Amino acid sequence: MFNLAKIEKEKSFIKEIFPFLNDEDVKNLFVSSEDMNIIITKILDNNYKGINVNLKDITQVKKIQKQIKKDLYYPELFYKQETDVYDGDIDRRKAEELYSQIKLLKNKLNFCKDKRVLEYQSEEIQQMYEELDKLNRRRALMILSKSLLNTKNIDLHGLYTKEALMFLSDYIQMYCPKEINLITGRDGNSQSLRPSVINFLENKGFKVVDKDNPYVRAVKRF
Repeated sequence: MFNLAKIEKEKSFIKEIFPFLNDEDVKNLFVSSEDMNIIITKILDNNYKGINVNLKDITQVKKIQKQIKKDLYYPELFYKQETDVYDGDIDRRKAEELYSQIKLLKNKLNFCKDKRVLEYQSEEIQQMYEELDKLNRRRALMILSKSLLNTKNIDLHGLYTKEALMFLSDYIQMYCPKEINLITGRDGNSQSLRPSVINFLENKGFKVVDKDNPYVRAVKRF
């Protein structure tokens, strides 16, 4: 059911950005491939019978695609890109160590009176935060890549609350699902994750129909 809904949504998207395509053209494109990147490439390359693509249409499509990617927090999950493979556990340990170093350095700054030292160490802390963000992002991408292998029950374990909500924002924007099933753990174990996810979905127009299990099931209100 999910795949059919996803394909219909993608067909509507293709028709919207390529209004010169007829239903038969769109049908043939999706028979040839279900990968949106391949489909769009075929259209842009005029790689199918009976279509004359206007340069203005191509430019507009590229702008739309660029804007969609820009609006996403994790575009790598939805647009095939070559990414390096990392060990998420190692990244988490490195991030925890780095965060401890930041806390220690910030505490030392509280007792520092030299303005030059303060400026230098403040820049150092900023660089450490940037490295921390990279480590956390790599770890989150690894977790989410595995979770998306099973869209019937998307597992959010291992994510910070902020990361889970950013992913859900991307997921809803890309697929406009009518139903979402998420594994969060129970309230006592997931701390802020579970209630934050429930609140986020309700604000996005979903009705949470199952709150008592270790997962969250939500359906779109109409």
